[in-house]
Amino acid sequence: MDTKEKKSIKKPTIKELKELAPILKKSFERFKCLNQYAILQITENSTKEEITSKFNHLYNEYKEESMIIEVLVNAHKMLTNDNQRQIYDTFVYKNEKAVLDQLDKIKKKNKKNTLSNKVCKIL
Repeated sequence: MDTKEKKSIKKPTIKELKELAPILKKSFERFKCLNQYAILQITENSTKEEITSKFNHLYNEYKEESMIIEVLVNAHKMLTNDNQRQIYDTFVYKNEKAVLDQLDKIKKKNKKNTLSNKVCKIL
């Protein structure tokens, strides 16, 4: 008898979300994008080795651009950390449009520039 257990996804703690918040904020400020996979130009099925390989390639390509490097480093750290990646995938990546819409509402309330809902074009 096949007894496959479904992997339960635990709700992230406030501490775990606080760890991700600055990373997402910086990538959004720099590129108007929360998608860490797009920043590293990889797919969500990429392995850690593929993530690191692409990161190294982009790092060498943009090593003179400190703002870009900072975002690349943060995306690499997030996606190669199993716990952070699971939280990101579950609560941000799969809900990016909802997160962006919520940020847009907040910005409109504060009467600042509204966020673009255009597809991210990174680097």
